[in-house]
Amino acid sequence: MDEERFEELSEGQRAVIESITATLEALDAEADLSPLTQVDTLREAWEAADMADKRMLLKCALGKQGIAVKPAARQGDHTPILERLEFDWLSKKGTTTEK
Repeated sequence: MDEERFEELSEGQRAVIESITATLEALDAEADLSPLTQVDTLREAWEAADMADKRMLLKCALGKQGIAVKPAARQGDHTPILERLEFDWLSKKGTTTEK
C-alpha cells in the first residue's frame, strides 16, 4: 500500500470515529436516567411488564453469569430454591474488592 492510499484510508477512519464520537456525545447528553432512581416507578413498570419484557430487563441488568442456581448442600436438601439463586448484577461490578 502506498502512502497516498494509506492517508486516504486513515482520513476515512478518522471521519468515521469523529462521527461516532459526536453521536455518542449527543446520546449521552439526551439520556435522562432520573426515572431509574425512583424505586416506586420502577416497581410499577416491572409489575406492568409481560414476561418477555421482564426477561429483556433482566438481561440488561445481569452480567455474563446471569442467574445461577447453587448446588444442593446434600441429597434431599430442603433449602428453598430462591435462597440458592446467585445473581450476577452489573450494578455490583467494581464495588467488590478482590481478595
